Amino acid sequence: TNVSRVLGKGYGALVLFLDAFKGFLPVLAVKGYPLTAQLGVAMFAVLGHCFSPFLLLKGGKGVATAFGAFLCASPKVTAIAVLIFFLVFLTTRYVSLSSMVTASSFPVVFSAVEGFSPTAFAILLFTATVIVGKHYQNILRLLRGEERKFK
Repeated sequence: TNVSRVLGKGYGALVLFLDAFKGFLPVLAVKGYPLTAQLGVAMFAVLGHCFSPFLLLKGGKGVATAFGAFLCASPKVTAIAVLIFFLVFLTTRYVSLSSMVTASSFPVVFSAVEGFSPTAFAILLFTATVIVGKHYQNILRLLRGEERKFK
């Protein structure tokens, strides 16, 4: 979103693709392993993006990386998540709120579609918590009515 606002939508789309690919590729490498292992790899891809050792543990919010990772692990659930994202976005025009609602709903949607697994649920809940936590400043701006809508 920030790249799109500063450099234009073409560059924003490129960064979205690259961040998603950064999540997709490691999960693809463990595709033959159990789904919980794939979700664990997805979680670590998101953590690596959010707390990059190359950026002194700073990084992005993990949404695009999570998208790519979970797209590889469970395309059906990710398709539902994309639908949730766009429903919230079309209603509010807030990318941050759409991202947080989608991340928060993912553990429940995953359990409904793929079947409940305590391990999978815990991994997804932790990942969602990291993503929502990285949106702390966005949450404050939303509460103050200062968050920018995406046009």
